[in-house]
Amino acid sequence: MNDLPAFNAWEPSDQKTYPVLLGISVAIVLSIAGILISLWLAESYEWDDGMMITSSYIVHALATVCGAYAASRHTVSKPGWYVGGMTGFFFSLIMTGIGFWSFHTFTLDAGGVLRILLMTLAGSFVGIIGTHRHLEKY
Repeated sequence: MNDLPAFNAWEPSDQKTYPVLLGISVAIVLSIAGILISLWLAESYEWDDGMMITSSYIVHALATVCGAYAASRHTVSKPGWYVGGMTGFFFSLIMTGIGFWSFHTFTLDAGGVLRILLMTLAGSFVGIIGTHRHLEKY
């Protein structure tokens, strides 16, 4: 009657076609939530500008790490460092574009390129961890 094969979403043989897109989506959702929480805390406790910038860096770093981890957990055919690094790279480019377009921050000077490089390296490192944690189950 039912000739379709059973689908198990956690088996590594299943094709996950767009893990980088998944990681970027996770990172964007987490960064929006984190920035909203930071704005609420800044309003409640009257943070100065330096504290708000620090919280923004922390939120985006955590979003990059979580996005790269989610992407590397869902990759099958590519190495984790590649998927995590691409997630960190594209997320940092998106954040650079948003910052440049709306706030005129995150410019592509030496500091901006360093931030992009650090987010890419952090994503690559977390991608290695995420892939190995994914494969430990099997």
